[in-house]
Amino acid sequence: MNLAFLSFFNGLSFRGAETFTHELASRLSQKMQVIVYQNGKPDPKNSYQTKYLPSLYLMPDFDPLPDIIIPLNGRIQAVQTKLWSVRHNTKIIISGQSGIGFDDRLNLYTFPKAFVSQTDFQLQWAKKINPFVKHFKIPNGVDVHKFNPGIKPLDFGLPKPVVVCTAAFETIKRHTLLIEAISRTKASLLLIGTGSLETQIAGLAEQKLGSKRFKIQSLPYFRMPQVYTGCDLFVYPVAPWESFGISILEAMASGLPVVATDDPIRREIVGNAGKFADPVQIDQFAKTIDQALNSEWKDLPQIQADKFSWDGIANLYLNLCNSL
Repeated sequence: MNLAFLSFFNGLSFRGAETFTHELASRLSQKMQVIVYQNGKPDPKNSYQTKYLPSLYLMPDFDPLPDIIIPLNGRIQAVQTKLWSVRHNTKIIISGQSGIGFDDRLNLYTFPKAFVSQTDFQLQWAKKINPFVKHFKIPNGVDVHKFNPGIKPLDFGLPKPVVVCTAAFETIKRHTLLIEAISRTKASLLLIGTGSLETQIAGLAEQKLGSKRFKIQSLPYFRMPQVYTGCDLFVYPVAPWESFGISILEAMASGLPVVATDDPIRREIVGNAGKFADPVQIDQFAKTIDQALNSEWKDLPQIQADKFSWDGIANLYLNLCNSL
């Protein structure tokens, strides 16, 4: 069986979709031929093959022709993949990484052979949008060997306790609400990421927290295990329509409890390894952060993260591919 991933930003960034592609392709390549078509430079350490994808808006020259394609960039790419698959009798699996909204609605309307939701809530939503495709629930995962509490931590020179959030600086991540909440606690704040709102976010944090309680860092992905073990709490105030949040799993696997948006998706991911709040209610959000910092979590975060090991997730995708 030949499997192709279309992941334009692979090798250029390491966000959720790229993490998904890398981790899944690494494991499935042990069972089948896997080629990742990407715009970034290939990493010779990867176990899977890569080929150049010059544009988000053009299909690559597949060699060999794939039996199954997993397009990761949605919209035009999903539509073009569908048109190509009809001509070449190829099956499409779409993993709903975009979340509840226009992008995955369009993905569903392309009638893939299988649509994969990450949570029960997303699965029910997807079934209502298009009940005529095959629906599956397979969550995203985490490498519990790479992310664990035994990793030597990075020291960011911030006063303890340190709250960390790893997310692109975009509106959906709601960093401004997090900064307002942290300003009402005694914690320090570490933000890891890049994005279009970085200057605005940095300015607000400087105003609310001052330079001694706040830092922004952009680090390569291989340093992230050291980031989490150098912190005390992971906070993720994302808008409730985001599909998942792989960084939540990475933080829990590293031993960190979580404070997340109180919505069905985050509750399913975090379980009893954290607390939940409406980030818009700043005072309550701040109190929840304080409560999480002062609670005893023992190994609950690790136990929750173990449920999402990439090894088990890859087996579910392998079974899905074999069933189509």
